[in-house]
Parts: sequence; structure tokens; C-alpha cells
Amino acid sequence: MTDLIISCYDKFNLLAHLPRGEENNNHFVFNGKTYTFPEIYNPAYILIHPKSQYIYICNESIYNGSLSTFSFDDNKTLKLIKTVSSKGKSSCYLCFDKMMKNIININYWDSTISVHPLKNNIIQEATQVMYPNIDNNMNNIEDHLKDRQRTSHHHSCVFKDNYLFVPDLGTDTIDIYTYIKETLEFKCFFQLPKGSGPRYSIVEKEYLYVINELSSSISVIKLINNLPNEIIQNISTIPENILNKNTCGTIQIHPNKDYMYASNRGHDSIAIYKILENNKLKLINITKTGGNTPRHFSINNIGDKLYVANQDSNKCVTFNINSDGTLEIQNDTIKINSPNFILKFA
Repeated sequence: MTDLIISCYDKFNLLAHLPRGEENNNHFVFNGKTYTFPEIYNPAYILIHPKSQYIYICNESIYNGSLSTFSFDDNKTLKLIKTVSSKGKSSCYLCFDKMMKNIININYWDSTISVHPLKNNIIQEATQVMYPNIDNNMNNIEDHLKDRQRTSHHHSCVFKDNYLFVPDLGTDTIDIYTYIKETLEFKCFFQLPKGSGPRYSIVEKEYLYVINELSSSISVIKLINNLPNEIIQNISTIPENILNKNTCGTIQIHPNKDYMYASNRGHDSIAIYKILENNKLKLINITKTGGNTPRHFSINNIGDKLYVANQDSNKCVTFNINSDGTLEIQNDTIKINSPNFILKFA
């Protein structure tokens, strides 16, 4: 599996959850080489610059958070350039603004959002920090794991023109911010069904697809004037009558825009959907991932491979994507402790 970058957990005691695999002594596998950097910990989200040889990473900790910029050369040699504060705890998600002048960072533990300028493609200290409307009174991991909806927990973000949609797992809302002149301002929220626990989202045409971590479902939301207006579908990611606990991980759309994929942690599978002409989803298959706790997966640019990071069984697995969107597991496995994020460069 060449041209892959995989990040791994190396300090379980700093996390907001309890992995069941083995801690990794390294932080990354990049194009087959391992890397460790003493300045960072628990790299857990990877954003690649589409036009330059730079990578941006969230470093995850419930006690603080940081963001790192890396460069790489034509030989795929990774170099740490700079690390800045995430201005919050448990940083978990990054995205570019539409002009690619700033990176928006989401902090899960205290639900803060920070805006970081890019200078010469290097992430800088935050110019703005947004705090939740109600103070996030998380004291310890035991309280958190007992009830993850005690308080606000922003988990990711996605832009739709000048609006930023931010799923809040703790409040079952999509919080909506305007983004004008590189500044965020809270506008309103869209309510999801109680117990949904929204995690990630995708904007496609005039629809918002939200994967709900706690209810193991996807909500399809119609947008009107670029704002969420109506849930037109809630569809499960797991078979009926599943007894073991399941939480959803990642949602991805195929490059041809015909199929959508969602990962299940517990059922340990990828749900595969056909995107219909009315933009609703039709479940066509649920495929086991060949490991435990598929925290993250990604699809290559041409859409013929899907790569899964099975966090708790310490391995990454490759699937062929068939012409009908279904998946076929390959004998191409990387043994690696606690993989949490995986991306293909080509």
C-alpha cells in the first residue's frame, strides 16, 4: 500500500475514548516509512493541501490540543515545520475555508472552534476562537463516557458557501455559523432527533448528509437558500436486531457521486448506499471491514480502492470498489497499532 499516510494513537491516557488495541510507538506510516516526532502526540486527523506539499494534523488530548504543519518532498519524506495551540481540548477536525487562506479547527472536548491563518502554507496561531453558548463542564473521562450528551461536543465542520455547518454530538444539533471576511459568527441551529449524536457531514448539491454516531444512522437534510430546512430521510447504517453496541465513524461519497459509504464501529462494517435521483439513500450492502473498530476509511481519487483503518485490531485493510459500488476485500493488509486515520495520495 504505497502513497498512503496513516496516523496512530500513541498515548491512550490523553484520549476522550478508550481504544482496545495497542499503543503505537510511532505517529505515522507515510509511504511505507515510520515516523515519530517528540513534539506531538495522538495525531488523529489529517488534512492534505491540494496544491502544495504540506499536511496539517490534529494532536488529540483532553488536557490541551495542538495543530501541526508538516512538509514532504518528492521522496515522501515527512518533516515537522510548526506546531500551534488549538485553543481548546481534544482537537479532532480540520477544514480549509473556500479561499484556502485559513484552516478551521474543531475541538471536541470543550466544543470550541478556532480559525487559523495560513502563512506560506504554514498554520499560524488562532485569530478567532468561538466558545459554546453554555460552558462545557466536562470534569473527567468517566463522566464523559457515562453520558456523552451531558454537554456540547462539536465534532467536525463543512462549508456551504458562506455558512459553516458544525455537528454537535452532545446536543443533537447542526450549529450554523456565517463566515464573512474570515470571521465566524453564530447564526442558528438545526435540530436532529434526540439521541442522534451527529459526527460528520457531507454537502452534496442542495443536501446535507449527516452521519449520526450514537443512533447508527444517516440523516438526509434538504437545504433551502443554503440552510438546513427539512430532514427528508433517516436511514440506518446497521442491520435490524443488532444486539452489540455500535457507533458510527466516517462517511464518504464516491468520486462518481453515485454511492455513499459509512463505517460502523461495533458491527465493524461499511454500509454502502446508492444515491437516488431524489437524493435519498438506498442501502445496497453492508460489508465487514476485516477488523475491529473502523474509525476511519478513505477512497482513492479514481474510486477503485477503499482503505480502512481498523483501530482496535491494529491493522489497515484494502478493498476493491466494484462498478456497482460494492466492496471486495483484498489480501493487502498493514499491521499497525491503533491506526485512526488513513489517506491515499493518488
